[in-house]
Amino acid sequence: MVRTKTFILCEKGAAAIKIAKALGETGIRRLVKEGVEFYLTKASNQELIVFPAQGHLFSLYDTLKDRSVYPVFDLEWAPLKSNKRVQRIIKAMQEEAKHADRFVNACDYDIEGETIGYNILRYVCGCSPQDILRMKFSSLTTQELKDAFSNAAPMSENLALAGRLRHYVDFIWGINLSRMLTQAYIEQKGGYRTFSMGRVQGATLHFVYQRELEIGEFVPTVYWVLSAVFVFDNKEFVAHYSIPKIQNQQEAFKVKADCSGKAGEVSNIKRSDSILQPPPAFNLGDLQRAAYTHYGYSPSKTLQLAEGLYLKSLISYPRTNSQKLPKLDFRQIVERISKNPMYAFASKLLSGPLNPRQGKKTDPAHPAIHPTGEKNPQEKLSTQEYNLYDLIVRRFLACLAPSAIEERTKVFIKVGRHEFFLSGLFVKYEGWLEYYGKYANVKNVEIPELVVGQKVELKDIICEERFEQPPSRYNQVTLLNKMEHENIGTKATRSEIISTLFRRGYIRGSKIELTELGFAVIEAMISNSPEILETELTRKIEKELESVENNSKRYSDAILESVETLLKFLPELYEKEIEIGSVLAKGTLSMLKKSLYLGRCPVCGKGSMLIIRSAKTGKRFVGCDNYSNGCKASSPLPKSGIISYLRKCEYCNWPFVEYRSGRYLRRFCVNLNCPSKVVKSNEVQSLR
Repeated sequence: MVRTKTFILCEKGAAAIKIAKALGETGIRRLVKEGVEFYLTKASNQELIVFPAQGHLFSLYDTLKDRSVYPVFDLEWAPLKSNKRVQRIIKAMQEEAKHADRFVNACDYDIEGETIGYNILRYVCGCSPQDILRMKFSSLTTQELKDAFSNAAPMSENLALAGRLRHYVDFIWGINLSRMLTQAYIEQKGGYRTFSMGRVQGATLHFVYQRELEIGEFVPTVYWVLSAVFVFDNKEFVAHYSIPKIQNQQEAFKVKADCSGKAGEVSNIKRSDSILQPPPAFNLGDLQRAAYTHYGYSPSKTLQLAEGLYLKSLISYPRTNSQKLPKLDFRQIVERISKNPMYAFASKLLSGPLNPRQGKKTDPAHPAIHPTGEKNPQEKLSTQEYNLYDLIVRRFLACLAPSAIEERTKVFIKVGRHEFFLSGLFVKYEGWLEYYGKYANVKNVEIPELVVGQKVELKDIICEERFEQPPSRYNQVTLLNKMEHENIGTKATRSEIISTLFRRGYIRGSKIELTELGFAVIEAMISNSPEILETELTRKIEKELESVENNSKRYSDAILESVETLLKFLPELYEKEIEIGSVLAKGTLSMLKKSLYLGRCPVCGKGSMLIIRSAKTGKRFVGCDNYSNGCKASSPLPKSGIISYLRKCEYCNWPFVEYRSGRYLRRFCVNLNCPSKVVKSNEVQSLR
């Protein structure tokens, strides 16, 4: 019998190990070549070479290699430059591919995984697309991987071409607009600073800009809210006035005067049962929203944690838009989950039918996110990983559970001709609420046991003056929601785009504000080419990308259309470089001044404390700008990293700052002789 050799390409190392173990019938051998680890095993009459790519090995590059030139449209796919690890992986892959006669793409089954696999198998292994087989799986469980390998079919080139097209379109928009902004700044300012702008990045930043305008233009109006404090059975309770907002103070106080000295009487009681259907299983957007609500995790953090759980075989593939679950073996998954003492209560679901609540959204590649039921005691979870896993498990159990039933009660109380009400809530049947637990956020609201005709003492009428509130600033999740609602970006890229805006210094804060630099970038674009920032343009491009994926448009036609669209804007932007550069320079200077200022000088009280870098030594220190008049206040600072002023130190009034360098974060007073540091030093001495 002739033994074949099959080369299986995986996206990540953890996935490669799982696949090798699942498919191998004789154990696996770990090999290292060029410092790169891969795995050999055997299955039936095949030898399997399971090789992890460790992500993208290829990227698009400008063939001109001159960062000052634009427009740029001539691009090439090439191995990641200045990356020796990538060169070693490619060399090791080429050596092993020589001995293979079958090639399988087992990267994550999405547009990025298809692009990674296509590029590597084509450029490194020399495969024609029609010769590549595709494993399609949504979890890294043993049985699903075996089924995916047995059913591997010839790869469809459409998804790979759509992935390559998305990279090309994003690259030409990003590189040309970014170079335009950067060159405009250089020409005007004479110094160098990198600016970035892309078709989705610009539209997203514009959302924040529009919200800032709405907040700035908001004129608050005053209104009054009335509530009544009643006494029944020696206990106080509060009821709300039937008109939620009263527009003038005179009317509000007239109601209070009318009610003064009168008793209340229960005029009506309405009770009704409501059925609360369980929520569908999570898609990525839903999971990111829930994780932010319950744990404060940013969308990018949630995706990172979810990918880790997927690689540990604990959940299905997280980059999905689907809220639907296919015909899985729900009973087996629930049985496995219930063996964990933390989820023993899940066994109650096994006494009835298991029909999941299906949502509206679908994804052709993957089902909704769900636990696999795999128990892997070797894989310890961090607190953050466990929190997310618990959220996913409970959501899955909830979607399999029956509906909940709640009883709502509304009691109406008349005081003269004025009516007040209070509302109660009682959960009659928990259903899915029991399984979703603390994430359900549905609680009983108790109210007094009243009957129609019951007299209640009126203790007080409270008139509260309130103001209409401006629109709320976006946080990371509500901004992601806006992107999703406007259909810009993809489920996999939206969180990264938001992270990029933070890294570029265009936005800041948990309640997202536009920085001076962000304002400058947006205003430069609005003044000269506002259409680039419009969501309609971005949506149009997204539709073109999707049309290649579903084979309704040719790859080359879509590229040509994207180039022609971009060329409508670039000549005009080139002509207005001076105006654009001027706006960017002013915004940069304003932000720089703000980042250098560390408050009023605590010594002389007249100067400002500034971050200063010595031209001679390159070292940084904080010093008073009143030094020419004799103020000697100064203190050393770390040579690199970002320093932000927080407040005055409560001990010495010197600047109390936040220091960031990579993932390192520290908050401290810059004064070396701060009493707080002396106190801490003495505390340490006393412990010795």
